[in-house]
Amino acid sequence: KILDLGAGEGRHALFLAEKGFDVHAVDISEVGIKKLREQAEKRGLDIKAEIADLAEFRIEDFYDMIICSYVNHHLSVQEALFMIDDIKLHTNHGGLNVIATFTKDGDFFEENQLTDRYFPETQELSSLYKDENWQIIEYREEKTVAKQKHPDGRSMLNFAALLIAKKL
Repeated sequence: KILDLGAGEGRHALFLAEKGFDVHAVDISEVGIKKLREQAEKRGLDIKAEIADLAEFRIEDFYDMIICSYVNHHLSVQEALFMIDDIKLHTNHGGLNVIATFTKDGDFFEENQLTDRYFPETQELSSLYKDENWQIIEYREEKTVAKQKHPDGRSMLNFAALLIAKKL
């Protein structure tokens, strides 16, 4: 049973449902969820697709995997940290959290350092999982090229924190 937070048009949700997983996908975009539902129907997949603002969304069930891919920078620091706590709480023992997020080391943050959005410091995301209840399976921070460009046409560069952690 998998929860995909910030599912967008459902790239991860559709892939996992095709592999036989029970998937619940959540995104704020009505257009994205509509496209996800259309693709799921076209492929004969049963995906629970829900429109919700993750700043207000509360997880009600327990999951074997919770995915949160490039969503946190859309949330305030307080909202993002609450969501990560909620993700950790609602993961079954033996389950996985898969999180990818931009850090303060990239151009998105550099261009707006006064933002209240969540861009973790170096190693901050991994520190949220360093306790006796979690085992970090993989953690890395790497440079990524954004689709967005600087005003002068140069590609924007970002650093992303990528985490896979298992609940013990």
